Amino acid sequence: MFVILQKITTEAEHTEDVIKKLGDREIITEQDGFVDMSVLKGEEQEDGKDVIFVIGRWENKDAWAAWEASDKRDQPNDPDKAEIVSMTAGKFDSQVILESK
Repeated sequence: MFVILQKITTEAEHTEDVIKKLGDREIITEQDGFVDMSVLKGEEQEDGKDVIFVIGRWENKDAWAAWEASDKRDQPNDPDKAEIVSMTAGKFDSQVILESK
């Protein structure tokens, strides 16, 4: 499994809008090799900002690369760049080391 992990920092008043817009990108669910997307929202920081982690899981790196190259990737309902203070991303190969019994 291939995982994309994005760390997005937003002003607290924009956080829910950014999360909603990420969830409105249903076109990604039609992409071959897409597994799922999750969002982790941290507690509001003292400076009035929120941190969101977006976890996108793909069957493999090639499936993700096909999405990155797709013209369907850019959507009009994507989060506005003005709503995002900063964003970083990492790419990981994932392996399960424990499972529920």
